[in-house]
Amino acid sequence: IRAHSLLFPGGEMDGVLLVAGLLTMLIGILGAIAQSDIKRLLSFTLVSHIGYMIFGIALSSHLGMSGAIYYVAHHILVQTTLFLVVGLIERQAGASTLERLGGLAAASPLLAFVFVVPALNLGGIPPFSGFIGKVALLEAGAEVGSVLAWFLVAGDPDLDEPLDPDVPAYMVQSSELGPEHGVLVVRGSVERGLGYTVRREDGVRLGEDEVVAHSAPDDGLDAVVRSLVSRPTPGVVDALAGEGIQYVVLPAPADPDVAAAMDATGGLVAASAENRNTRAWEVDRPLAEDSVDGPRSWLRIALLIVQTAVLVAVLVLCAPTTDRRRR
Repeated sequence: IRAHSLLFPGGEMDGVLLVAGLLTMLIGILGAIAQSDIKRLLSFTLVSHIGYMIFGIALSSHLGMSGAIYYVAHHILVQTTLFLVVGLIERQAGASTLERLGGLAAASPLLAFVFVVPALNLGGIPPFSGFIGKVALLEAGAEVGSVLAWFLVAGDPDLDEPLDPDVPAYMVQSSELGPEHGVLVVRGSVERGLGYTVRREDGVRLGEDEVVAHSAPDDGLDAVVRSLVSRPTPGVVDALAGEGIQYVVLPAPADPDVAAAMDATGGLVAASAENRNTRAWEVDRPLAEDSVDGPRSWLRIALLIVQTAVLVAVLVLCAPTTDRRRR
């Protein structure tokens, strides 16, 4: 990661790394399929997952690098745990070949459970934490949208989201700083009806359109926008900041009545736009950083606690014993 970011900051080696990542994935997983020894199988699986890490680095994006770093840290723990458990299995069964490990779950249910949990993590099965790293890398590949990236995520390059021409580039860059730097885009007129969208971070990402379609509407934000376009007040501006809105944009042709009302509202500072007929304002209020945080997932916390307990159990079982008697 350090070599790529320092020696090739312009992404000159991205194409080569994407091809290398693809080949590493294929060679690793095909080699794993051909193995009959569980230790060799895990070794080839590790090679395959290195391909995922190379893929994230080759994307040269913030999300790609974040996914690769998470993937590295996560798989160091998971792979180490699996190799430790395989050592326990070999000690229990006397062998590590798949042919001789039949019935292990019946003979040692605890040992089988300790193996299954990190194995599901390694496979990226939801809701385990390994799923997060894979989704981050696939989402980063979809965001980049190159042919090689889409080939690796098995997508279609036509699904890449185009930039909104009504939102100035500096607002798009600001929205990528965090979800609290949202850009509210209000389209239409009072006579024909108004609609709005909110751009946060990188915009709508792969799969988020389905999530939005099945989510309940945000009644609080609807009420704030309705007040903003009908009778804006400083209190409405405070509510916008509380909803994590930094900029408000009225794309051309902007409704003159709505624009005049916003010009006269304290807390809204006129901002520049590329189109002269587009009006924009910046919310001159402290933004609420926790405005778009969802409810805390206690299931995820419970799973993390279970994984930690399993890891501690593996370390305890692998600790050297003071009993040196041989059976």
